[in-house]
Amino acid sequence: MTENTGKCLSLKEFRLAVANGLIGADPETPQQGRKSTEKPVNKLKIQVPLERRLDKSAHMPVHGTNC
Repeated sequence: MTENTGKCLSLKEFRLAVANGLIGADPETPQQGRKSTEKPVNKLKIQVPLERRLDKSAHMPVHGTNC
C-alpha cells in the first residue's frame, strides 16, 4: 500500500487504497448458485415408433364405459 502508516489519509488516497485492495483480492472467490451442467440438455422430443408406443396395450378396452 502506501507509506502513510502513521499519517491520516486523504479521501482520494483512502479510495485508491481500497480500490487497489479490492482489485488485488483473491480472484478465486467461491461461486454461488447452481453449478453448470457438464453435458448440454437435449431439448428435442424423442420420436417413439407407433408400434412400440402401442405395445402392451392389448389389455385396454377399445371403448370406454361412457361411450
